[in-house]
Amino acid sequence: MRFPRLKNEQGMVLPIALGILAVLTISTIVVIDSSSSNARSSTRSKGDKLAFALAEAGINNAVAVLSKNGNDNMHQTLLPACKTGSTWTAESTWKLNDGAATPVKYEGGDSRWCGTFDAANAVWNVTARGIVRNPYGTRQIRRELSAVVPIVPIEVQPLVNQSWNYMFATRTGTASGCDLTFSNNATIGTNVYAMGNLCLDNNVTITAPKAIVLGKIQIGNNGAIGQSGTNNWSTRVEVQVGGAGGQFCKYATGSWTTISSSPFCGDPQHVYSKNSTSSAMTVNPTPTSLVPPNADWNGWYQQAIPGPKQACTFSSGTVPVFDGNTVRDNSISTVFDLTPTSSSYSCRVGPSNNPLGEVTWNHSTKVLTVHGTIFIDGSVKMVNTGVIEYSGYATFYVSGTFLMDNGAKLCAQKNAGGTDCDFTGWDPNTEMMSLVANGDGSIAGAQSQAGSTGDGGGNSILLNNNARWQGAMMATKALQLSNNSKIDGPTIGSTVVVDNNVVPDAFPTITQVPAGMPGNNTVFAQTQSPRLFSG
Repeated sequence: MRFPRLKNEQGMVLPIALGILAVLTISTIVVIDSSSSNARSSTRSKGDKLAFALAEAGINNAVAVLSKNGNDNMHQTLLPACKTGSTWTAESTWKLNDGAATPVKYEGGDSRWCGTFDAANAVWNVTARGIVRNPYGTRQIRRELSAVVPIVPIEVQPLVNQSWNYMFATRTGTASGCDLTFSNNATIGTNVYAMGNLCLDNNVTITAPKAIVLGKIQIGNNGAIGQSGTNNWSTRVEVQVGGAGGQFCKYATGSWTTISSSPFCGDPQHVYSKNSTSSAMTVNPTPTSLVPPNADWNGWYQQAIPGPKQACTFSSGTVPVFDGNTVRDNSISTVFDLTPTSSSYSCRVGPSNNPLGEVTWNHSTKVLTVHGTIFIDGSVKMVNTGVIEYSGYATFYVSGTFLMDNGAKLCAQKNAGGTDCDFTGWDPNTEMMSLVANGDGSIAGAQSQAGSTGDGGGNSILLNNNARWQGAMMATKALQLSNNSKIDGPTIGSTVVVDNNVVPDAFPTITQVPAGMPGNNTVFAQTQSPRLFSG
Protein backbone atom coordinates (compact mmCIF):
# COMPACT_ATOMS: atom_id res chain seq x y z
CA MET A 1 0.00 0.00 0.00
CA ARG A 2 1.30 3.41 -0.87
CA PHE A 3 1.27 6.37 1.60
CA PRO A 4 0.60 9.86 0.31
CA ARG A 5 3.58 12.16 0.15
CA LEU A 6 3.82 14.54 3.15
CA LYS A 7 3.21 18.20 2.43
CA ASN A 8 6.06 20.68 2.34
CA GLU A 9 6.95 21.79 5.98
CA GLN A 10 8.84 24.91 5.07
CA GLY A 11 7.96 28.06 7.27
CA MET A 12 7.15 26.14 10.52
CA VAL A 13 10.40 26.89 12.38
CA LEU A 14 9.60 30.55 13.04
CA PRO A 15 6.20 30.02 14.70
CA ILE A 16 7.63 27.26 16.82
CA ALA A 17 10.56 29.47 17.88
CA LEU A 18 8.24 32.34 18.67
CA GLY A 19 6.06 30.04 20.74
CA ILE A 20 9.00 28.71 22.66
CA LEU A 21 10.28 32.27 23.20
CA ALA A 22 6.89 33.39 24.51
CA VAL A 23 6.76 30.48 26.90
CA LEU A 24 10.26 31.20 28.13
CA THR A 25 9.46 34.91 28.49
CA ILE A 26 6.35 34.20 30.54
CA SER A 27 8.27 31.70 32.64
CA THR A 28 11.03 34.23 33.20
CA ILE A 29 8.53 36.92 34.18
CA VAL A 30 6.81 34.50 36.54
CA VAL A 31 10.14 33.51 38.07
CA ILE A 32 11.26 37.16 38.45
CA ASP A 33 7.92 38.23 39.89
CA SER A 34 7.88 35.27 42.20
CA SER A 35 11.44 36.01 43.30
CA SER A 36 10.63 39.69 43.84
CA SER A 37 7.49 38.80 45.75
CA ASN A 38 9.40 36.35 47.87
CA ALA A 39 12.11 38.94 48.47
CA ARG A 40 9.51 41.53 49.46
CA SER A 41 7.75 39.02 51.65
CA SER A 42 11.02 38.01 53.26
CA THR A 43 12.00 41.63 53.82
CA ARG A 44 8.58 42.41 55.21
CA SER A 45 8.73 39.39 57.51
CA LYS A 46 12.21 40.34 58.66
CA GLY A 47 11.15 43.99 59.15
CA ASP A 48 8.04 42.90 61.04
CA LYS A 49 10.12 40.79 63.43
CA LEU A 50 12.59 43.64 63.89
CA ALA A 51 9.78 46.12 64.54
CA PHE A 52 8.33 43.73 67.12
CA ALA A 53 11.73 43.46 68.83
CA LEU A 54 12.04 47.25 68.83
CA ALA A 55 8.57 47.55 70.37
CA GLU A 56 9.66 45.12 73.10
CA ALA A 57 12.76 47.28 73.61
CA GLY A 58 10.44 50.27 73.99
CA ILE A 59 8.48 48.51 76.75
CA ASN A 60 11.74 47.68 78.52
CA ASN A 61 12.98 51.26 78.13
CA ALA A 62 9.78 52.62 79.67
CA VAL A 63 10.15 50.20 82.59
CA ALA A 64 13.76 51.36 83.01
CA VAL A 65 12.57 54.98 83.28
CA LEU A 66 9.94 53.98 85.86
CA SER A 67 12.56 52.01 87.82
CA LYS A 68 15.32 54.62 87.83
CA ASN A 69 16.36 55.75 91.31
CA GLY A 70 14.94 59.17 92.12
CA ASN A 71 12.17 59.04 89.50
CA ASP A 72 8.69 59.58 90.91
CA ASN A 73 6.85 56.65 89.37
CA MET A 74 3.62 57.42 91.25
CA HIS A 75 2.65 60.42 89.10
CA GLN A 76 1.65 60.92 85.48
CA THR A 77 4.38 63.53 84.98
CA LEU A 78 7.07 60.88 84.63
CA LEU A 79 5.81 59.65 81.22
CA PRO A 80 3.44 61.57 78.96
CA ALA A 81 0.03 60.03 78.47
CA CYS A 82 -0.39 58.04 75.27
CA LYS A 83 -3.97 59.18 74.87
CA THR A 84 -5.88 62.39 75.43
CA GLY A 85 -9.49 61.34 75.50
CA SER A 86 -9.87 59.08 72.47
CA THR A 87 -7.15 60.74 70.37
CA TRP A 88 -3.58 59.59 70.22
CA THR A 89 -1.10 62.25 71.16
CA ALA A 90 1.47 63.19 68.57
CA GLU A 91 4.09 60.48 68.41
CA SER A 92 6.86 63.06 68.49
CA THR A 93 5.82 63.98 72.04
CA TRP A 94 6.32 60.48 73.41
CA LYS A 95 9.09 60.40 75.97
CA LEU A 96 11.80 58.21 74.56
CA ASN A 97 14.99 58.33 76.57
CA ASP A 98 14.19 59.48 80.10
CA GLY A 99 13.32 62.95 78.90
CA ALA A 100 14.51 62.97 75.28
CA ALA A 101 12.18 64.32 72.61
CA THR A 102 13.66 62.25 69.78
CA PRO A 103 13.42 58.49 69.20
CA VAL A 104 16.06 56.12 70.42
CA LYS A 105 17.99 54.89 67.38
CA TYR A 106 18.79 51.21 67.10
CA GLU A 107 20.38 49.32 64.25
CA GLY A 108 17.60 48.84 61.74
CA GLY A 109 14.99 51.16 63.27
CA ASP A 110 13.60 53.32 66.06
CA SER A 111 11.90 52.58 69.39
CA ARG A 112 9.29 54.88 70.87
CA TRP A 113 7.18 54.55 74.02
CA CYS A 114 4.71 56.34 76.32
CA GLY A 115 2.53 55.52 79.31
CA THR A 116 -0.56 56.49 81.27
CA PHE A 117 -0.62 56.21 85.06
CA ASP A 118 -3.69 54.60 86.65
CA ALA A 119 -3.51 55.73 90.29
CA ALA A 120 -6.67 53.86 91.32
CA ASN A 121 -5.11 50.52 90.39
CA ALA A 122 -1.45 51.48 90.98
CA VAL A 123 -0.36 50.50 87.47
CA TRP A 124 1.21 52.10 84.42
CA ASN A 125 -0.36 51.29 81.05
CA VAL A 126 2.62 51.43 78.71
CA THR A 127 2.55 51.44 74.89
CA ALA A 128 5.60 51.11 72.63
CA ARG A 129 6.15 51.18 68.87
CA GLY A 130 8.96 49.66 66.84
CA ILE A 131 9.54 51.45 63.52
CA VAL A 132 11.59 50.01 60.62
CA ARG A 133 12.23 51.60 57.22
CA ASN A 134 10.62 49.76 54.30
CA PRO A 135 13.07 49.54 51.33
CA TYR A 136 10.19 48.76 48.92
CA GLY A 137 8.06 51.80 49.65
CA THR A 138 7.56 54.93 51.68
CA ARG A 139 5.30 53.32 54.27
CA GLN A 140 7.18 52.27 57.41
CA ILE A 141 6.95 48.84 58.99
CA ARG A 142 5.48 49.25 62.49
CA ARG A 143 4.59 47.01 65.38
CA GLU A 144 2.88 48.20 68.54
CA LEU A 145 2.86 46.53 71.94
CA SER A 146 1.05 47.38 75.18
CA ALA A 147 1.74 46.15 78.69
CA VAL A 148 0.65 46.79 82.26
CA VAL A 149 3.42 47.70 84.74
CA PRO A 150 2.33 47.42 88.40
CA ILE A 151 4.05 49.49 91.09
CA VAL A 152 4.27 48.71 94.79
CA PRO A 153 4.74 51.59 97.25
CA ILE A 154 7.81 51.75 99.50
CA GLU A 155 6.50 52.62 102.96
CA VAL A 156 9.61 52.14 105.07
CA GLN A 157 13.31 52.82 104.55
CA PRO A 158 16.56 52.64 106.53
CA LEU A 159 17.27 55.62 108.76
CA VAL A 160 19.98 57.90 107.36
CA ASN A 161 19.85 60.99 109.60
CA GLN A 162 20.64 60.09 113.21
CA SER A 163 18.95 63.25 114.51
CA TRP A 164 15.80 61.10 114.64
CA ASN A 165 17.17 59.30 117.68
CA TYR A 166 17.03 62.44 119.87
CA MET A 167 14.90 65.21 121.23
CA PHE A 168 16.68 67.72 119.02
CA ALA A 169 16.71 71.57 119.05
CA THR A 170 18.17 73.01 115.86
CA ARG A 171 18.55 76.70 116.81
CA THR A 172 22.02 77.81 117.83
CA GLY A 173 20.63 80.74 119.84
CA THR A 174 22.67 83.42 121.57
CA ALA A 175 25.26 83.31 124.31
CA SER A 176 22.60 83.82 126.99
CA GLY A 177 19.50 82.21 125.39
CA CYS A 178 17.90 78.80 125.82
CA ASP A 179 17.24 76.68 122.75
CA LEU A 180 16.15 73.47 124.46
CA THR A 181 14.26 74.15 127.69
CA PHE A 182 12.95 71.71 130.30
CA SER A 183 10.75 73.28 133.01
CA ASN A 184 8.77 72.49 136.13
CA ASN A 185 9.26 68.90 137.26
CA ALA A 186 9.86 67.42 133.82
CA THR A 187 11.63 64.07 133.62
CA ILE A 188 13.48 63.49 130.36
CA GLY A 189 13.98 59.88 129.36
CA THR A 190 14.90 60.39 125.71
CA ASN A 191 18.34 61.29 124.38
CA VAL A 192 18.88 65.05 124.10
CA TYR A 193 20.69 67.08 121.44
CA ALA A 194 20.89 70.90 121.45
CA MET A 195 22.73 72.75 118.70
CA GLY A 196 22.55 75.76 120.98
CA ASN A 197 22.08 75.98 124.76
CA LEU A 198 20.33 73.58 127.13
CA CYS A 199 18.39 74.94 130.11
CA LEU A 200 16.98 72.84 132.96
CA ASP A 201 14.69 74.71 135.34
CA ASN A 202 13.94 73.75 138.94
CA ASN A 203 13.35 70.07 139.70
CA VAL A 204 14.08 68.85 136.17
CA THR A 205 16.01 65.62 135.68
CA ILE A 206 17.50 64.05 132.55
CA THR A 207 17.70 60.28 132.90
CA ALA A 208 18.40 59.53 129.24
CA PRO A 209 21.57 57.66 128.24
CA LYS A 210 23.00 60.64 126.34
CA ALA A 211 22.89 64.46 126.33
CA ILE A 212 24.81 66.37 123.64
CA VAL A 213 24.98 70.16 123.79
CA LEU A 214 26.97 72.24 121.32
CA GLY A 215 26.45 75.37 123.42
CA LYS A 216 26.32 75.42 127.22
CA ILE A 217 24.26 73.87 130.04
CA GLN A 218 22.37 75.78 132.73
CA ILE A 219 20.68 73.84 135.55
CA GLY A 220 18.21 75.25 138.10
CA ASN A 221 17.66 74.32 141.75
CA ASN A 222 17.32 70.58 142.34
CA GLY A 223 17.82 69.90 138.66
CA ALA A 224 20.32 67.34 137.41
CA ILE A 225 21.60 65.36 134.49
CA GLY A 226 21.95 61.79 135.76
CA GLN A 227 22.22 60.81 139.42
CA SER A 228 24.94 61.64 141.94
CA GLY A 229 27.29 59.20 143.59
CA THR A 230 30.56 57.47 142.73
CA ASN A 231 29.24 53.94 142.22
CA ASN A 232 26.26 54.64 140.00
CA TRP A 233 27.74 54.17 136.55
CA SER A 234 24.43 52.81 135.22
CA THR A 235 22.53 55.96 136.25
CA ARG A 236 25.06 58.46 134.95
CA VAL A 237 24.53 60.10 131.56
CA GLU A 238 27.02 60.41 128.72
CA VAL A 239 27.33 64.20 128.44
CA GLN A 240 29.05 66.13 125.65
CA VAL A 241 29.17 69.94 125.80
CA GLY A 242 30.99 72.35 123.50
CA GLY A 243 30.66 75.59 125.46
CA ALA A 244 29.44 78.94 124.12
CA GLY A 245 31.41 82.12 124.64
CA GLY A 246 33.91 80.09 126.68
CA GLN A 247 31.19 79.10 129.20
CA PHE A 248 30.26 75.47 129.80
CA CYS A 249 28.07 74.67 132.82
CA LYS A 250 26.26 76.48 135.62
CA TYR A 251 24.15 75.26 138.54
CA ALA A 252 21.55 77.48 140.26
CA THR A 253 23.14 80.80 141.24
CA GLY A 254 26.68 79.57 140.82
CA SER A 255 29.17 80.89 138.31
CA TRP A 256 29.73 79.66 134.78
CA THR A 257 32.60 77.24 134.46
CA THR A 258 35.27 77.62 131.79
CA ILE A 259 37.63 75.16 130.14
CA SER A 260 40.20 75.97 132.82
CA SER A 261 37.77 75.18 135.68
CA SER A 262 38.31 71.96 137.59
CA PRO A 263 36.06 70.36 136.63
CA PHE A 264 34.87 72.49 133.72
CA CYS A 265 31.54 70.61 133.95
CA GLY A 266 30.70 67.82 136.36
CA ASP A 267 29.28 66.78 139.70
CA PRO A 268 29.48 70.27 141.33
CA GLN A 269 27.23 71.53 138.52
CA HIS A 270 24.86 68.54 138.94
CA VAL A 271 26.10 67.08 135.66
CA TYR A 272 26.62 63.47 136.70
CA SER A 273 28.28 62.22 133.58
CA LYS A 274 30.27 59.36 132.19
CA ASN A 275 32.63 59.72 129.25
CA SER A 276 32.31 56.78 126.88
CA THR A 277 35.61 57.62 125.18
CA SER A 278 37.68 57.41 128.35
CA SER A 279 35.54 55.24 130.64
CA ALA A 280 35.70 58.00 133.24
CA MET A 281 33.11 60.07 135.10
CA THR A 282 33.86 63.18 133.07
CA VAL A 283 32.23 65.32 130.42
CA ASN A 284 33.40 65.13 126.80
CA PRO A 285 34.29 68.67 125.59
CA THR A 286 34.16 67.61 121.92
CA PRO A 287 30.49 66.93 121.17
CA THR A 288 29.36 64.76 118.27
CA SER A 289 28.24 66.86 115.32
CA LEU A 290 24.91 65.98 113.70
CA VAL A 291 23.25 67.78 110.79
CA PRO A 292 19.51 68.23 111.40
CA PRO A 293 17.10 67.13 108.67
CA ASN A 294 15.76 69.63 106.17
CA ALA A 295 12.12 69.16 105.16
CA ASP A 296 11.52 69.26 101.40
CA TRP A 297 8.28 71.23 101.54
CA ASN A 298 8.08 72.05 97.84
CA GLY A 299 8.99 68.53 96.78
CA TRP A 300 6.39 66.78 98.92
CA TYR A 301 3.76 69.37 98.03
CA GLN A 302 4.13 68.00 94.49
CA GLN A 303 4.71 64.33 95.29
CA ALA A 304 2.56 63.47 98.34
CA ILE A 305 -0.14 60.83 97.89
CA PRO A 306 -2.77 61.83 98.80
CA GLY A 307 -2.01 65.52 98.59
CA PRO A 308 -2.46 68.69 96.54
CA LYS A 309 -1.43 66.97 93.28
CA GLN A 310 -3.13 63.62 93.82
CA ALA A 311 -6.66 63.45 95.19
CA CYS A 312 -8.30 60.35 96.66
CA THR A 313 -9.23 57.67 94.13
CA PHE A 314 -11.61 56.28 96.75
CA SER A 315 -13.26 58.40 99.44
CA SER A 316 -16.06 58.35 101.97
CA GLY A 317 -17.15 60.79 104.64
CA THR A 318 -15.57 64.21 105.04
CA VAL A 319 -11.99 63.75 103.86
CA PRO A 320 -9.22 66.32 104.30
CA VAL A 321 -8.96 69.28 101.95
CA PHE A 322 -5.38 69.03 100.78
CA ASP A 323 -5.00 72.46 99.18
CA GLY A 324 -6.91 75.73 98.89
CA ASN A 325 -5.33 76.76 95.58
CA THR A 326 -2.40 75.62 93.44
CA VAL A 327 0.38 77.15 95.55
CA ARG A 328 2.02 75.94 98.76
CA ASP A 329 0.98 78.84 100.97
CA ASN A 330 -0.96 77.41 103.95
CA SER A 331 -4.14 78.38 102.12
CA ILE A 332 -6.70 76.20 103.96
CA SER A 333 -8.41 78.35 106.59
CA THR A 334 -10.36 75.53 108.30
CA VAL A 335 -8.40 73.41 110.74
CA PHE A 336 -8.84 69.73 109.89
CA ASP A 337 -9.81 67.44 112.76
CA LEU A 338 -7.80 64.28 112.13
CA THR A 339 -9.88 62.13 114.52
CA PRO A 340 -13.41 63.60 114.92
CA THR A 341 -15.47 62.17 117.77
CA SER A 342 -18.66 61.21 115.97
CA SER A 343 -17.85 60.65 112.29
CA SER A 344 -15.59 58.47 110.13
CA TYR A 345 -13.90 59.12 106.81
CA SER A 346 -11.58 57.45 104.33
CA CYS A 347 -9.29 58.78 101.61
CA ARG A 348 -7.30 56.22 99.64
CA VAL A 349 -5.16 56.29 96.51
CA GLY A 350 -4.67 52.88 94.91
CA PRO A 351 -6.07 49.43 95.71
CA SER A 352 -7.29 48.68 99.21
CA ASN A 353 -4.88 45.77 99.71
CA ASN A 354 -1.78 47.83 98.87
CA PRO A 355 -2.56 51.57 98.69
CA LEU A 356 -0.10 54.16 97.44
CA GLY A 357 -1.40 56.46 100.17
CA GLU A 358 -4.20 56.46 102.70
CA VAL A 359 -5.69 58.22 105.70
CA THR A 360 -8.76 56.48 107.12
CA TRP A 361 -10.45 57.18 110.45
CA ASN A 362 -12.96 54.83 112.10
CA HIS A 363 -14.59 56.66 114.99
CA SER A 364 -16.29 53.49 116.27
CA THR A 365 -13.10 51.45 116.68
CA LYS A 366 -10.93 54.54 117.26
CA VAL A 367 -8.37 53.35 114.70
CA LEU A 368 -6.50 55.67 112.32
CA THR A 369 -5.09 53.85 109.27
CA VAL A 370 -2.25 55.62 107.49
CA HIS A 371 -0.03 54.81 104.52
CA GLY A 372 2.45 56.80 102.45
CA THR A 373 3.35 60.49 102.50
CA ILE A 374 0.42 62.87 102.99
CA PHE A 375 0.39 66.66 102.56
CA ILE A 376 -2.19 69.13 103.89
CA ASP A 377 -1.63 72.79 102.99
CA GLY A 378 -3.20 73.96 106.24
CA SER A 379 -3.46 73.08 109.93
CA VAL A 380 -4.47 69.88 111.74
CA LYS A 381 -5.73 69.19 115.25
CA MET A 382 -6.56 66.24 117.49
CA VAL A 383 -8.92 66.93 120.41
CA ASN A 384 -10.67 63.56 120.67
CA THR A 385 -10.57 62.39 124.30
CA GLY A 386 -10.45 58.70 123.38
CA VAL A 387 -7.38 56.48 123.25
CA ILE A 388 -6.67 56.25 119.52
CA GLU A 389 -4.46 53.66 117.88
CA TYR A 390 -2.92 54.12 114.46
CA SER A 391 -1.93 51.41 112.00
CA GLY A 392 0.73 51.69 109.30
CA TYR A 393 3.75 53.71 108.26
CA ALA A 394 3.20 57.30 107.12
CA THR A 395 4.61 60.82 107.11
CA PHE A 396 2.24 63.80 107.40
CA TYR A 397 3.31 67.21 106.11
CA VAL A 398 1.27 70.11 107.51
CA SER A 399 1.90 73.61 106.18
CA GLY A 400 0.30 75.12 109.26
CA THR A 401 0.16 74.17 112.95
CA PHE A 402 -0.46 70.81 114.59
CA LEU A 403 -2.33 70.83 117.92
CA MET A 404 -3.08 68.01 120.36
CA ASP A 405 -5.25 69.03 123.30
CA ASN A 406 -8.05 67.97 125.60
CA GLY A 407 -6.34 64.76 126.64
CA ALA A 408 -6.01 63.44 123.07
CA LYS A 409 -3.98 60.23 122.86
CA LEU A 410 -2.49 58.82 119.66
CA CYS A 411 -0.75 55.49 120.15
CA ALA A 412 1.10 53.13 117.89
CA GLN A 413 0.35 50.50 120.52
CA LYS A 414 -2.13 50.61 123.40
CA ASN A 415 -1.40 49.25 126.86
CA ALA A 416 -3.03 46.06 128.08
CA GLY A 417 -6.03 47.88 129.54
CA GLY A 418 -6.52 50.09 126.49
CA THR A 419 -6.40 53.19 128.70
CA ASP A 420 -3.16 54.69 127.40
CA CYS A 421 -0.24 54.10 125.05
CA ASP A 422 2.13 51.22 125.76
CA PHE A 423 5.24 53.23 126.62
CA THR A 424 7.39 50.18 127.35
CA GLY A 425 6.41 47.71 124.61
CA TRP A 426 6.33 49.88 121.47
CA ASP A 427 9.12 49.44 118.95
CA PRO A 428 9.23 52.36 116.44
CA ASN A 429 10.98 50.09 113.94
CA THR A 430 7.82 48.03 113.50
CA GLU A 431 5.28 50.83 113.08
CA MET A 432 5.59 54.60 113.05
CA MET A 433 3.75 57.75 112.07
CA SER A 434 5.73 60.96 111.70
CA LEU A 435 4.39 64.50 111.53
CA VAL A 436 6.16 67.55 110.08
CA ALA A 437 4.64 71.01 110.68
CA ASN A 438 5.64 74.40 109.30
CA GLY A 439 3.22 76.85 110.96
CA ASP A 440 3.69 79.57 113.54
CA GLY A 441 0.28 79.43 115.22
CA SER A 442 -1.48 81.93 112.99
CA ILE A 443 -3.41 82.26 109.74
CA ALA A 444 -2.47 85.41 107.85
CA GLY A 445 -0.79 86.57 111.06
CA ALA A 446 -4.05 86.69 113.02
CA GLN A 447 -6.37 83.71 113.46
CA SER A 448 -5.27 80.78 115.57
CA GLN A 449 -4.48 77.74 113.48
CA ALA A 450 -4.94 75.55 116.52
CA GLY A 451 -8.61 76.41 116.83
CA SER A 452 -10.28 78.42 119.57
CA THR A 453 -7.90 77.04 122.19
CA GLY A 454 -4.86 78.68 120.59
CA ASP A 455 -1.37 77.31 120.69
CA GLY A 456 0.52 79.85 122.73
CA GLY A 457 1.84 81.60 119.63
CA GLY A 458 4.85 80.83 117.51
CA ASN A 459 4.53 77.05 117.71
CA SER A 460 4.53 74.73 114.76
CA ILE A 461 3.53 71.90 117.12
CA LEU A 462 1.83 72.02 120.52
CA LEU A 463 0.91 69.09 122.76
CA ASN A 464 -1.13 70.31 125.69
CA ASN A 465 -3.22 69.13 128.66
CA ASN A 466 -2.47 65.41 129.12
CA ALA A 467 -1.95 64.73 125.41
CA ARG A 468 -0.13 61.56 124.39
CA TRP A 469 1.87 61.00 121.21
CA GLN A 470 3.68 57.87 120.11
CA GLY A 471 5.64 58.54 116.93
CA ALA A 472 7.99 61.15 115.46
CA MET A 473 7.55 64.93 115.23
CA MET A 474 9.39 67.78 113.51
CA ALA A 475 8.58 71.48 113.81
CA THR A 476 10.13 74.05 111.48
CA LYS A 477 9.61 76.61 114.23
CA ALA A 478 8.87 76.01 117.93
CA LEU A 479 7.76 72.70 119.42
CA GLN A 480 6.10 72.83 122.84
CA LEU A 481 5.02 70.03 125.17
CA SER A 482 2.96 71.23 128.12
CA ASN A 483 0.80 70.29 131.12
CA ASN A 484 1.26 66.61 131.91
CA SER A 485 1.67 65.54 128.29
CA LYS A 486 3.79 62.58 127.34
CA ILE A 487 5.65 61.78 124.14
CA ASP A 488 7.26 58.53 123.05
CA GLY A 489 9.51 59.01 120.04
CA PRO A 490 11.92 61.53 118.51
CA THR A 491 11.11 65.25 118.37
CA ILE A 492 12.89 67.96 116.36
CA GLY A 493 12.21 71.68 116.49
CA SER A 494 13.92 75.01 116.03
CA THR A 495 13.35 75.55 119.74
CA VAL A 496 11.90 72.91 122.04
CA VAL A 497 10.09 73.73 125.29
CA VAL A 498 9.04 71.00 127.74
CA ASP A 499 7.19 72.17 130.85
CA ASN A 500 4.79 71.27 133.66
CA ASN A 501 5.26 67.58 134.43
CA VAL A 502 5.87 66.50 130.85
CA VAL A 503 7.57 63.14 130.27
CA PRO A 504 9.53 62.58 127.03
CA ASP A 505 9.83 58.81 127.27
CA ALA A 506 12.80 56.64 126.32
CA PHE A 507 12.40 54.70 123.07
CA PRO A 508 14.47 52.00 121.30
CA THR A 509 17.15 53.06 118.83
CA ILE A 510 15.50 53.80 115.49
CA THR A 511 16.97 52.06 112.44
CA GLN A 512 14.12 52.38 109.93
CA VAL A 513 11.55 55.10 109.34
CA PRO A 514 8.53 55.89 107.17
CA ALA A 515 9.23 56.98 103.60
CA GLY A 516 9.04 60.74 103.21
CA MET A 517 10.60 61.48 106.60
CA PRO A 518 12.94 64.52 106.33
CA GLY A 519 16.66 63.90 106.18
CA ASN A 520 16.44 60.50 104.54
CA ASN A 521 16.68 59.33 100.95
CA THR A 522 13.64 60.08 98.80
CA VAL A 523 11.98 56.84 97.71
CA PHE A 524 8.75 56.24 95.84
CA ALA A 525 7.56 52.83 94.62
CA GLN A 526 9.05 49.63 93.28
CA THR A 527 8.37 48.87 89.62
CA GLN A 528 7.37 45.28 88.95
CA SER A 529 7.85 43.29 85.75
CA PRO A 530 5.48 44.20 82.89
CA ARG A 531 2.56 41.85 82.27
CA LEU A 532 -0.62 41.46 80.19
CA PHE A 533 1.17 42.09 76.91
CA SER A 534 -0.99 42.78 73.86
CA GLY A 535 -0.20 43.89 70.33
